[in-house]
Amino acid sequence: MRILLIGPHFLGKWTESSRAALQALGHHVYTVYYAQSPNEFRIMRAMAMTAVWSQAHRGAIHAALSKLWLSRRHRSLNNIARDFSPQLIIVLKGETIPLNVLGGLRCHLKVPIVTWWVDDPFRFPDIVETYSLYDRFFIFDRAYIPRLEDLGVRRLTFLPCACDIHDYRKMNLSGANRRRYACDVAFAGAFYSQRGRLVTSMAGLDVAVWGLGWQLPEAKPALQAVGRGALRGKKLEAQQAARLYNVAKICVNKHHGQSVYNGLNLRSFEVLACGGFQLVDRLPGMHELLAPGKEVICYESYDQARELADYYLARPEARVEIGRNGRVRVLKEHTYRHRMKKMLMAVNDLL
Repeated sequence: MRILLIGPHFLGKWTESSRAALQALGHHVYTVYYAQSPNEFRIMRAMAMTAVWSQAHRGAIHAALSKLWLSRRHRSLNNIARDFSPQLIIVLKGETIPLNVLGGLRCHLKVPIVTWWVDDPFRFPDIVETYSLYDRFFIFDRAYIPRLEDLGVRRLTFLPCACDIHDYRKMNLSGANRRRYACDVAFAGAFYSQRGRLVTSMAGLDVAVWGLGWQLPEAKPALQAVGRGALRGKKLEAQQAARLYNVAKICVNKHHGQSVYNGLNLRSFEVLACGGFQLVDRLPGMHELLAPGKEVICYESYDQARELADYYLARPEARVEIGRNGRVRVLKEHTYRHRMKKMLMAVNDLL
């Protein structure tokens, strides 16, 4: 089947991993990126910031450049779609795709168009009106289904986040890599206040942190609590994060507020695919995807997170067993291949 995949350049290789899974299932995939790449963004930002204008004018210039860039990308998208003649169009999120572009695709191609969201779909009110145009809407957390139904969105399907097991896997690491990533407790992810409190609760342990935002003043109290040496870098690429998850004794995780009922984040599966031991905040419906106590250990408060960290640091055999159980579950149910197979089965009646 010819599939046009429309996705972003960012978000943990979401587009690339989805494409690879579809190709592995035997489909011909053409990929179009609707969101600018990091290089394109930096070029536009540099152009705006070097202009000889006030701060307000520079912001307006940057906004105008972004709008122009999107306009060109949308025209290109329509041309590519007509030339490729897909049998199915998959949009990954698509928060910058306006109603007229989506409507144009529907009008000219007459093929099913579906979307997969691994984010809060109501964070982008400007495009909520587009949701009812999709022939099937896949959402990562069941909590959003009732509200989407109230909007008139049809054919809703729960489709969780996934793990790319080509990047996240068990590894035989060199001594140098083991020394670099060795720690009692690891956290890799962007800073926000709740994650700051989680890290603070680990004071006194050997803590390692990577991620954007931890250099901000708001993160200073957390880093002071665990020692400034805990901050190891701004960001880890997938292969680097996988090495960390293979080495760290405990990998802590804290979901963003957009995860409400069972919207487990990417990290939930990526840590486990590496055989890592994960300590994660409990979501009410997470038992549908992972078994708390057997495949992952859950905390319900920061104090409890610390108690559990101390408990399992003293029990390496238990950590290994739980990490092994989690890895088996991810490989069995939570890869991109699993998600793409479920998506194609769900749209089979539309083809």
